[in-house]
Amino acid sequence: MESDLTRQRLGELFRSLENRRLIAIGDIILDEYNVGEALGISAETPTIVARQVSIRRSLGGAALMVRNVLALGGKAAFVSISGDDSGLAEIDAFVHPQLEKACVMVPGRATTQKRRFWVDGYKLLQWDHLDYSPVPEQIMGRLLDTIRARLPGCDALIVSDYRHGLLTETFAGILVQEARAAGKPIYVDSQVSQRSANHSWYAGAALFCINEKEARSIDPGFQKDDLPGSLRRLRTILGAETIVLKRGAEGCCALTEGSFFSVPAAQVRAIDTTGAGDAFFAALSLAPAPVTPESLAAANLWAGLSTTSHGAEPPAAESLGAYLEGMD
Repeated sequence: MESDLTRQRLGELFRSLENRRLIAIGDIILDEYNVGEALGISAETPTIVARQVSIRRSLGGAALMVRNVLALGGKAAFVSISGDDSGLAEIDAFVHPQLEKACVMVPGRATTQKRRFWVDGYKLLQWDHLDYSPVPEQIMGRLLDTIRARLPGCDALIVSDYRHGLLTETFAGILVQEARAAGKPIYVDSQVSQRSANHSWYAGAALFCINEKEARSIDPGFQKDDLPGSLRRLRTILGAETIVLKRGAEGCCALTEGSFFSVPAAQVRAIDTTGAGDAFFAALSLAPAPVTPESLAAANLWAGLSTTSHGAEPPAAESLGAYLEGMD
């Protein structure tokens, strides 16, 4: 599909995303990338010894999705929590002219942190610091009040659930009810990772953005050789209007309002796919409903551009401009 779009039309698609307003809720992750070069093997144990080259820290999880929204020119009210540790300073430093941040500090809670160690281009180790302790009901009430107050002025409510303790089954159900009562679409991207799917918590949401692993966790009968049928079953199970299936290098497909369509991946030289899903979800969430093959092609391109450098970072505006300029 992407190859059928002209440079002008793709440019128009991306410009149409600018200044649209989203409310986003989800877990913040403090990502740290340690890059080194191998020196050899330890004489005492079979341990790789490396020399540190660089360290970079950035905000990931739902914050990365929001950073992509801002990079695309959208406006976001970001609702989340933080710990009362050293991560708070970096979260406080997250500012942008089009960002309204409603991040509540939870006393005694640790900020989710993930440290990744790369040696000679190989991801050697990931070390996670997690805190799944329940969020106090008083703080959850403050978050919900923030969302209710902003729903009338938003284009959509976006849930980026990284499964790190912010969103509970009860709170998820309330979010769906509040969005529907306000007449606003709610889009959901929830991670499976090492846990089983929790997508049923969001039953009745307008759109679910899932990958194949998540699809199988929701519906064990999911079949790659019958994607239209599989997406129809998922749509019924989740009570959704639209199911979007991310397929990595194979692109993506969607079932919406009875129509199925598939879109190939953008042709880019991928280096690191970390964060591509957040880039895709941000572009998809900013696009006006209903989902179309063109809006999926734009989301594929933005996600593809995010893979052309190391680390989970939104693409630079210059990389999008260079891609468009290079189109025939």
